[in-house]
Amino acid sequence: LHALGVEYIDFSGAGGTSWVRVESLRTQGRAHRLGELFASWGIPTAAALAAARHLPLKRIASGGLRNGLDAAKAIALGADLCGMALPVFRAYQQGGREGAVSFLQQCADALRTAMLLTGSASLRDLQSQPVVLGPRLQTWLNTLNQLQGRK
Repeated sequence: LHALGVEYIDFSGAGGTSWVRVESLRTQGRAHRLGELFASWGIPTAAALAAARHLPLKRIASGGLRNGLDAAKAIALGADLCGMALPVFRAYQQGGREGAVSFLQQCADALRTAMLLTGSASLRDLQSQPVVLGPRLQTWLNTLNQLQGRK
């Protein structure tokens, strides 16, 4: 992709919007049941992001992020940018523009707090912090690395 001029790649894996589920809602019968069965199919955003740290692309994490701490974790796993839709939309529904702005301020506060607690003066510092992966995420990462021929 990089050789073709692609500069950014979006990781919106399992945990975010399930497009299989969205499409299954448009169908009936067997196709609907099949879509429901595979609604949670996919690689979790965190696993895909961590496995792609080596890529010479800017990485956007946008699947399943719900708050500023999730954004901090995504950045620590290699994201350069983060996006979230559902929590912003919900905050807007509940409090209008002010609700959405307040939510985004809370996200920024949580991100700054995570940076303080990890001794990170910048987002680049946060990306270089060591991370502790839970067993499920570590299993995903090991499997993805094996598939890519890396250890």
